[in-house]
Amino acid sequence: MSIAVEALDPSAGKVSFTAEMRPISLFRAVISTYAVFPRAIARITKLLLKGNIKGVLFRFARLYDTISSPSYQEWLPAHRLAAKEADLTLSGQNRPSVAVYVEDGPEHLRRKTLASLASQKDCHILMWSDSDMAQLDPLGVEHRALLWMRLPAGMYLEDDALRKLATPFQDNPGLTAVYCDEDDIDGKGLPTAPFFKPAWNPPLALSGWLPLEGALIRLSSIRADMNLRTAPIGEILINSAGGKPSVIHLPEILLHRMTKRIAPRQPKLPEKYDGMPAPVSIVIPTRNRADLLRKCIDSIPRNNDRNSVEIIVIDNDSNEDDAITYLKKLSTEKDCKVISMPGAFNFSKACNLGVREARYENILLLNNDIESPTTSWLSHMIAELRDPDIGAVGALLLFPDGFVQHGGVTLGMGSVARHSYHFIDPEGGEDNGLLAQRRDVSAVTAACLLTTKSLWSAVGGMDEEDLTVAFNDVDYCLKLRRMGKRIIWTPRAKLIHRESVSRGSDDSAAKLSRFAHEERVMHERWGTLLLRDPYYNPNLTLHAESHTLEPFPRDLSGRKA
Repeated sequence: MSIAVEALDPSAGKVSFTAEMRPISLFRAVISTYAVFPRAIARITKLLLKGNIKGVLFRFARLYDTISSPSYQEWLPAHRLAAKEADLTLSGQNRPSVAVYVEDGPEHLRRKTLASLASQKDCHILMWSDSDMAQLDPLGVEHRALLWMRLPAGMYLEDDALRKLATPFQDNPGLTAVYCDEDDIDGKGLPTAPFFKPAWNPPLALSGWLPLEGALIRLSSIRADMNLRTAPIGEILINSAGGKPSVIHLPEILLHRMTKRIAPRQPKLPEKYDGMPAPVSIVIPTRNRADLLRKCIDSIPRNNDRNSVEIIVIDNDSNEDDAITYLKKLSTEKDCKVISMPGAFNFSKACNLGVREARYENILLLNNDIESPTTSWLSHMIAELRDPDIGAVGALLLFPDGFVQHGGVTLGMGSVARHSYHFIDPEGGEDNGLLAQRRDVSAVTAACLLTTKSLWSAVGGMDEEDLTVAFNDVDYCLKLRRMGKRIIWTPRAKLIHRESVSRGSDDSAAKLSRFAHEERVMHERWGTLLLRDPYYNPNLTLHAESHTLEPFPRDLSGRKA
């Protein structure tokens, strides 16, 4: 087709021209994408060889959107300009005092770090030696107003980094720390491999996945018995401010690293993990497909003297003989209850009904197409929920072919929200190591979601009027977060999910209309929050492949989780 375009040239007046737009074939699209992303196409080919056509189409669409994304070398100057325009200055305020300790290392690396400190603007810097650190009393009067930073030799700062990191402390007397994004410096001295961080995430800070060297910390917040020379910064922050640190993340590249980051540790088990699950009521909506339901229930840890499990099956008009027979059998078992829910499929209504009938405080929502080859997954989820700050727990869900079905939920992707790391190989290295880390997320899928009956009641359960099928789990998690509760995702609960096998696809006119309504409701209810997932960096795209640069960053202001 042809499109007429008009342009105005100040020197020549009005100019008109015609541009021809030709449709591109799928074959040409694949070839052109392969030329740019051969490794990514190889990963998609693995999906194809496994027969995962839905995954192939999903990944290819995301990858094709990635073609127009800038390289980091192209993106960085534009990012600096955007950050400058959004900058908050310290004009008219006192210059902050910052104590800085530079760790031992090769002399040429120390010189680079010290030179960057000497070039800092609008800050009063106190260089601390080993002896200063050894004698430091963080609670002493002389240190109470100080901000403190520990830098590895070879990490250096942008010229205005300290000023920007110090700014949030001016209006936040209870603020514990501020940290920023960083990149690496290659052998040619060029910035590469940006590390775009989430907002404050205690499990990732504790494991070291979230690098916090170069964070600016209020000394008076730090516990007096912490070893400031050797303790990991994440551990220092976790134990600061009475265990409830207030931390801000600035999504700007203000630090550059000439040495390798310390590899993250294996995530610790929750403090209250003892391998002994508490009583739990498991709510499973279903319709027909007795084969799936049987596998699901058989994979639930039951008949254990240390564990009480109640299974509540919500039957939505099953009419197949094997399903009816199996449901009758379940209804005779002492730890099972089958409740009929006739009418149109309404996932929210089924969950609300099941929770009302639940005997126990712990509630697990479970799809009928879930199964697990292990028995410890439920213990790990319940251990997470013993923390009173946590409102819901999610699991690592894999397709039967081993690719990821659910690794948490990212807000803003796919209009409202989308599963993180959908259709990637968990061993393929595309997740930046996050699939091995328990971590805070904004939401988790109700295909396997652990919460409590008290919290369910406190937020009014799921919306069975406007969110009958889609986004009811995201809505529920956001209501919990509005109460101040955290949402935790753990890879130690690993299950197989066949994803809506018994319900079918949302491809009819009625289903598409219902889905559009649910999208509209979520945007009206949660607004711009859907574009501000604290656990997904605003410098990364919401449209293409995960961890792809966003040409126009959404919001560069400081973020709290």
